[in-house]
Amino acid sequence: MPFTLVPNVIYTVLTGTGKIGQFHWMLVVASSASDGYLFHATNNSGTRPWHYQCTPWDLSYPSSSSCSSCESDYSELEHSSSLIENAVSFTPIGNLSTFGDGLDATHLNEYLKDIPIPRTTSVESLFDERFSILWWRQALRTLHQSEMFVRCMNVDAFEGELKRKSTAAEYAKFMHPLPRVFSTKWAGPWPES
Repeated sequence: MPFTLVPNVIYTVLTGTGKIGQFHWMLVVASSASDGYLFHATNNSGTRPWHYQCTPWDLSYPSSSSCSSCESDYSELEHSSSLIENAVSFTPIGNLSTFGDGLDATHLNEYLKDIPIPRTTSVESLFDERFSILWWRQALRTLHQSEMFVRCMNVDAFEGELKRKSTAAEYAKFMHPLPRVFSTKWAGPWPES
């Protein structure tokens, strides 16, 4: 059975980096069962400095849709497609439609686009998961503080749970294909007011 997304759900997605137990951390919001937008800190495999990126993607091929405030460069889309192909885990953590039908990726982007990313010139950092995870941690805090999209009271516990489960999934990928969908008690949508 092919993997499908639930529209308007916000997911934490961990993708493989080639080293078991090390991941690229990002957020994805589904527009439909097969496409949406991804939000993350990236350095485009070492070709650019670390920066924030919001880009449309499709589970099966690069998407031509665009969010007015997200990037739509086709080379970026090809990269984002490969990120999804390397997905280890998807964990639903929030919902855009909890507070009405008018919210979309543009609204989420407004909260995430100004999260600072540490600058570095070190060659060591080119493929270092710390930059994507630092951004991801601050993104969760920002979305939690908005009291709209994601409720996550303990980012440390959530991070640890995802890292353990995703590492175990990588080891078991020959018996249980990736990506895996995980549930968590550490993050979820805010209750309706």
